Amino acid sequence: MVVADCVKLIESEVARKSGVTGLAIRTGYAVVRRLDGGQMVPKLVFDLLPDFAAAFEPFHLEFREADVPLSFVDFAAKRTPELSEALLAITDGKAQHAKNGVLKKVYENLRPAAKRSIEEAMPGTCQVVEKYAPRAKS
Repeated sequence: MVVADCVKLIESEVARKSGVTGLAIRTGYAVVRRLDGGQMVPKLVFDLLPDFAAAFEPFHLEFREADVPLSFVDFAAKRTPELSEALLAITDGKAQHAKNGVLKKVYENLRPAAKRSIEEAMPGTCQVVEKYAPRAKS
């Protein structure tokens, strides 16, 4: 369910991109989406999930320990640049070691716009985190 929600989030973020950068992102995504019999995106999400969860954990721990009446989405909004960098460090490392040449090339082409795209997607990403890792009730 987490993978499916993440794929939906990715698809909605890609669909809302506009302009020349949006065209490049939509084109690159279309290429990646067709790889591995149409299963590449869910497989990539599944592969990245443990590392992404580990990257989110310190932020989510801080959220859980904070005595503030905010959602994780609102709490994380102040930390978006840090969260984005943490996620990009993971994808950069994965791309560096990728064996799939097409996937690696698409990532290299889209990497310059990645930070802004990840920052724009952070509220939706945090909604997924909040859905599956809600703050425990005291």
